[in-house]
Amino acid sequence: MKGILTKEKYVIWHTCSLYLIIPLFFYVIMIVTLFIRKTTLDGFPIGMVYMFMGITPIATTNADIQSRWNTSCLTMPYSRSQIVSAKYICALILTAGVTVSWLMMIFICRMLGADITVNTILSLTFTGIAFGLMPASIFLPLSFKWYNTTGGKRVVLGGIMGGVIGAADSYILSNVPGAKGSAIFMGMMTAVFFISWLISVKIFERKDV
Repeated sequence: MKGILTKEKYVIWHTCSLYLIIPLFFYVIMIVTLFIRKTTLDGFPIGMVYMFMGITPIATTNADIQSRWNTSCLTMPYSRSQIVSAKYICALILTAGVTVSWLMMIFICRMLGADITVNTILSLTFTGIAFGLMPASIFLPLSFKWYNTTGGKRVVLGGIMGGVIGAADSYILSNVPGAKGSAIFMGMMTAVFFISWLISVKIFERKDV
């Protein structure tokens, strides 16, 4: 399992490294919002940061196909469950990483005198985590169903997924439900994430690659 995760880390670093600077861009906007424009963080689109990080493990699937990993991996001493789980574990690690960096930035801003309420912090964090888990939850079962295919299906599915998640992110963050509502949303999305994980394992175990 450690070997698969090392491979995922390598592919992410070499094919999706630009994704890693997206949080920095949003944190600059956050600082401008707080210290220059003197406005609150209510409705701040932190969910977009989580969403882009959540897409990263999915984006590596194209590299898997181009390098023929999708078939050669089956000759290695890894179970199909481990191959699937590596993608979901990467999504969890990236979501956790964004959460740590986000809370660190919040802490620094509060130390510098920014007016950020606890309710706002919790609302945005819980909502962000939900959006970090959403791409994998929606797309990975379909990705493993068509794991050895390229072209139209993946393009169409990727476009639909991006549109749905982007619209949901815009709607929810413009109608921030408060800490309690955000916690419920995160809990529901976490449940969907683990259900999706189980479904992907079942799909790939039955798939003739």
